[in-house]
Amino acid sequence: VTRDQLDAQQAMVRSAFAAYRTDGRVQFIDLRPVLCDGAGCPVGTPLQSYWVDTNHLSREGADHISATFARLSLEHR
Repeated sequence: VTRDQLDAQQAMVRSAFAAYRTDGRVQFIDLRPVLCDGAGCPVGTPLQSYWVDTNHLSREGADHISATFARLSLEHR
């Protein structure tokens, strides 16, 4: 999937949550930098998919992004 395709796919969701971007009680975590590179957004590795369907991460996908959540939890202590 290209980055443009991912952005188009998520446009409705981003629009729905746009009103909360200025709410200090809400933190948005953009996982595109973790799941995508300059060439696109790979669906996984040659051996494992990061996705179980078009919107839900597999266990491998969750493992792939877990370091991002660990870092964020340490930053917000």
